[in-house]
Amino acid sequence: MKVDYSKNIGVVSLLLLVMSLAGCGTPPKTAGEFRNMAKDGGMFLSSETFVVKRPYQQVVDSYKQRALPCLNQTIDSSWWEGGVPRIKHTEIRAWKAKVNATNKHMECSLQSRVTGGNTVELGDPPKDGFYYMVIDAYPVDQNTTRVVLGKAINVSDNVAQAAKNWATGESMGCPDMTQ
Repeated sequence: MKVDYSKNIGVVSLLLLVMSLAGCGTPPKTAGEFRNMAKDGGMFLSSETFVVKRPYQQVVDSYKQRALPCLNQTIDSSWWEGGVPRIKHTEIRAWKAKVNATNKHMECSLQSRVTGGNTVELGDPPKDGFYYMVIDAYPVDQNTTRVVLGKAINVSDNVAQAAKNWATGESMGCPDMTQ
């Protein structure tokens, strides 16, 4: 897929660069780090908790059926930055989702890393990339599930909304990962 990130990728890249240079930390390298940073209101992360009137196993099944085919993508993008001279950036970014579940807890994570192009990823990313979204689900009772969705600010709202819809069962559609 080709996408033009000219409207927002420069800002996100600048924020990550400033964060790294200022010693504010690096992006989370584990789902646990991500979860804790998002819960504590970490820089550039947010967390939302909601309850759905669906049995826990149905919620887990929804994520198992939709997360991998919808979120495992490689996206080829390009954008221009600067005044004079203008610089064209290209990036091939691989997104990888994982779903792990027991009878008491489900974790769905979304990681991403640069795999090509002329952009540089700062820090030392894990094998599948830094964490950008972690969703936890817990059974409350037979017909109710509590969901905690943590995401980085550069995860588009339509990706987060799709993840919510999978939990509620409202829609099983895939988000447009290029937006």
